[in-house]
Amino acid sequence: MALVTNLDTAVPPKPTGRYLTSISSFLRSDNTTAYTALDVIGDGSGESGALEFPGVTRSGAIITVSITNRLETDTITPRLWLFDTEPTNFSDNDAFALVTADVPKLLGVWDFVDADKITVGTLINFYVQTDQSDHATGGRNIGPVPYTNASGSLYGLLQTVSGYTPIALTQWTIKIGVDIA
Repeated sequence: MALVTNLDTAVPPKPTGRYLTSISSFLRSDNTTAYTALDVIGDGSGESGALEFPGVTRSGAIITVSITNRLETDTITPRLWLFDTEPTNFSDNDAFALVTADVPKLLGVWDFVDADKITVGTLINFYVQTDQSDHATGGRNIGPVPYTNASGSLYGLLQTVSGYTPIALTQWTIKIGVDIA
């Protein structure tokens, strides 16, 4: 399976002590086909692919996750699924369907709701979480999420919990902060 082209591969993550940040970002094509609830968000090219978070080392713990989207005016409720190896299924603007083979690869799921959103400029939204919180049940903190992998990369799928209509050339940037100690 091909990966979504990461705009940030030229700037590899740089460790600062025992913590580092890995970035996966993509620019949607000019495809403005509306998403329905629980669809996978991709680059709009119609190709399959997953997000890659390079250089996270072969073991550690995820401690923060943030999402920035630029040029969106619609309300978006993004969800990020993280895996220790590349998942086998992903199609932009199709209903998310986790296959049995991906279940052992799944590290966690992060929902980003309006409570997590900060508007930081004209048409720029920033969502951040420092734990996996379940806002629907009043929130719970499960702490850092440990991972191990053979490649030094983690992988993700981005999903919309509610439907929305994308604007052409929207840029998505997803960052994960990890503790490599």
